[in-house]
Amino acid sequence: MNKALGKTVVYSLAYLGIAVACVIQWNGTNPRARLDWFAGGYFLLRFAGSLYSIVSSLGAFRSSSLRQEWWGANSDSAQQRWVMLLMALDLMVFLDYGHWRLTPWLAHPALQMADLD
Repeated sequence: MNKALGKTVVYSLAYLGIAVACVIQWNGTNPRARLDWFAGGYFLLRFAGSLYSIVSSLGAFRSSSLRQEWWGANSDSAQQRWVMLLMALDLMVFLDYGHWRLTPWLAHPALQMADLD
């Protein structure tokens, strides 16, 4: 496996692992209480999207210059910072859903559809 491809796979899986860890209530009586259809469905879609992105960009991993072009590093130097900022904000949503509950409407039954409990 190409070294850059391996790093991308590891980073994608690490991000998903951190996102799941943000939802788990580590000190609660039911640590997986917030790992319901709402969060689990998102994680599943995010995992599928990551796999699709990696598979569809396999050709971009042949060379460093092609990879930089694929990720937009040549066209917009701020793009990678925006992606990192959006990923951090994404994790904040999971922290809120799992712990803070500053946006209680995220737990509304109409959004949940069904619960695993």
